[in-house]
Amino acid sequence: MRPEDTIVALCECGCGQPAPIATFTAKRYGWEAGQPKRFVKGHNARVQSRPKVFRVQWTEDPETGCWNWDLSCNSNGYGQKQFRENGQHRSFVAHRWVWEHLRGPIPVGMELDHLCRNRRCCNPDHLEPVTRSVNIVRGKLGQRKLTPVAVREIRRAPASASDGELAQHFGVTPANIWHVRTRRTWKWVTDDDEA
Repeated sequence: MRPEDTIVALCECGCGQPAPIATFTAKRYGWEAGQPKRFVKGHNARVQSRPKVFRVQWTEDPETGCWNWDLSCNSNGYGQKQFRENGQHRSFVAHRWVWEHLRGPIPVGMELDHLCRNRRCCNPDHLEPVTRSVNIVRGKLGQRKLTPVAVREIRRAPASASDGELAQHFGVTPANIWHVRTRRTWKWVTDDDEA
């Protein structure tokens, strides 16, 4: 066989490597002797598994619209997934992968902010690329469950109302209520301010 007669086909995973030539026919794999295979060994798993993975590994919350990651989460509460690519173990944060897969690359110097404040959410409609400083400020504001109006209400509550009861009502911990009542936090809110 002359070099110009050699059949060349590229791996269908998109890696650009030449696909090997099948030395025998195997119908179950779609190989025909002397013809190029569809993939370089191991590359078929990359193409077939990654898109399917994201269709089934989150559950949409009908009330919030969040796509809650169903698999493991990292220590910070973000969904994560591990896989092998080019023979190496890779790990990624789910919301970043979904964004890049559906919307394209995250701009340089930016990170994704969860507008819904739900770290397990990977819905790209709930994500916004922002700078680190903006993300930090938004994160701190999102953790606040109390408002100045609620703080005044807590301070005006009768002493017979326990910190636990008030905490349950306002969705915070009893320690938060104690800190508000003793003016260790929310010092700037005065009782005579109007709502």
